[in-house]
Amino acid sequence: MRLPSRSTCVVLAITIVVAASGCGGKPATTGWATITDVTGDGAVRLQYSSGKANWKRIEFDNVRRDIRIAHENRGQPGRYVETKNGGTITFPTGDTLTFHDSK
Repeated sequence: MRLPSRSTCVVLAITIVVAASGCGGKPATTGWATITDVTGDGAVRLQYSSGKANWKRIEFDNVRRDIRIAHENRGQPGRYVETKNGGTITFPTGDTLTFHDSK
């Protein structure tokens, strides 16, 4: 049986590295944030531990339930994970909200 050539191995290694890194995409951002404001139409203001604050739009699957969860957890720190497509914030109570950038 013939072994693969050296150039085939190099191409395979590069392909694996690119695929594992998400095709050069930005990795997820994680940390702690607190909800400081909640609006009735599904927007929340997140205050990050770095001092930065941003408005986010809650996912529209069940806005009323998510607004209630946001009000109940207002002022409590939660663990967030953000990607370029949106993110989630999970509170110590186990409640999780899904959000997108507010545009």
